[in-house]
Amino acid sequence: MDGERFDAALRRAVGDGSRRGILRVGVGTLAASALGLVGLSAFEDAAAKHKHKKKKKKPSPPPAPQQCTADRPVICGDGCCGGSFPKCCDDPVETSGKLCAPSTATCCSVAEGGSWCGAGFHCCPPVSNRPAGYCCATGETCCASTADCPGVLVCPTGGGCCF
Repeated sequence: MDGERFDAALRRAVGDGSRRGILRVGVGTLAASALGLVGLSAFEDAAAKHKHKKKKKKPSPPPAPQQCTADRPVICGDGCCGGSFPKCCDDPVETSGKLCAPSTATCCSVAEGGSWCGAGFHCCPPVSNRPAGYCCATGETCCASTADCPGVLVCPTGGGCCF
């Protein structure tokens, strides 16, 4: 576009080509820009108000209580006891902290190392060579050293049952 054609197009856009006309077009352009920005801002505000927030997920319900079957009716740790092992004893070595034992067994306390001793035995607390506790025959004495044994009986090195 050459200079004369540009000037002619500018005069048509401005109107009379006077300073007032140019000023009027400039003010009009400025007002239109301001209104456009205000309108855009109002549009953005309205859009922000109508955004949907993500719904929070509901926490999953707690697991259902453990169900044992009729042949293994006793809940024990993460399993069930029954049949020839119907007793549930504490056992810190097991991952669930529990262990099934025979009906004739004696459950040992955690202080005694947990687990169980069979019929004719009793629970003894942990000693250096038996850190999970142990069982001595009924009538025998549990010992950590010979000083724990009655009379002339001796305690095995590291502890055990007097012999």
